[in-house]
Amino acid sequence: MSQDFQLAFNRPSTQIEPWAAGGQPMALGSPMPAQATPLHRIHRSMRGRYLLAIVLALVGAAAGAAGGFLFGKPGYVSQGAIQIKPTIPNIDRIDSIVAMYDRLMTTEASKIMSQSILDWAVKDPDWQKLVPPDPSGGDPTAMLASGLKADYVKMTEYITVAYQHRDPAIAQAGTRAIIRAYMKHGANEDAAQYETKLNFWKEARTKAIAATRAAQNTIEDLGRTYGTQDLRIYNDAVQHEKSNTETLLQQAEMSLATVESPTGTTPDDMSLDDMALVDPQIAKDMGIKRDIEAALEQVKLGGGGPQMARRKSLEQMLDVRTKMIEDRAKWFRER
Repeated sequence: MSQDFQLAFNRPSTQIEPWAAGGQPMALGSPMPAQATPLHRIHRSMRGRYLLAIVLALVGAAAGAAGGFLFGKPGYVSQGAIQIKPTIPNIDRIDSIVAMYDRLMTTEASKIMSQSILDWAVKDPDWQKLVPPDPSGGDPTAMLASGLKADYVKMTEYITVAYQHRDPAIAQAGTRAIIRAYMKHGANEDAAQYETKLNFWKEARTKAIAATRAAQNTIEDLGRTYGTQDLRIYNDAVQHEKSNTETLLQQAEMSLATVESPTGTTPDDMSLDDMALVDPQIAKDMGIKRDIEAALEQVKLGGGGPQMARRKSLEQMLDVRTKMIEDRAKWFRER
């Protein structure tokens, strides 16, 4: 037996796999340690079972493919879009912005998939041609609801409507039926409310116009009866009569006061304050005079000299008001 054969024969019977070797350096002459890695453990647990694992993998793949083919729901998707502008048009002023627009769009997307819209959609003629009503009395909206989806596209004015079905014609008919039902029965709910309000105000306007015309006819009839429609003429006449009546009343009061006075006081003996008690004009002028005197006193206390414009103006006003009071008092005594 040669030396080469003996060396080969004396090698260990178990070979260490390359992936089982560690990464630590070894001293010369020392045996290589066998380090157990996760891949090594998997390899040892699968030793002798690789064929079975391959067979099971092929069986599982075939079952998954068959299940996807038999139970999957491949189909066609028909998509549409509904635009809702964020402004409300106004005829006589600038258009207004819809408040909480994002919330409105989300609400409208939910409304599109609501039961009320589905109930109207299944009555669409195009839909009923392809999907006739169930003779057994089942829910006619079930199939339409199962493939329907409506979403608000953020930062836009659009709501997308999509319907999925294996038959492309039914998919297209479903999308059209939903959009038509929403536009006719869903989107017009607010429009109907606005129409009701508009009709109410139109009726109120009609009644107001009729009342205005009736009042104008009455004014014209009274104008023909009394010779004029200008009420200022009658108002001036009434005011003039009122002034004369007040003057006569004042004279009567003064005469009565003179007769009833225990001291025999005559108008010549009455002071301005006495006259103010029975003559409103004197009382008014004296009140204005007191206000001017108070303002003049304030100017003087504030350092306003004789040449000050404000002081001169007040002094002139005081002179004019004093003269008016004296003239009125003279007239009072004479009358």
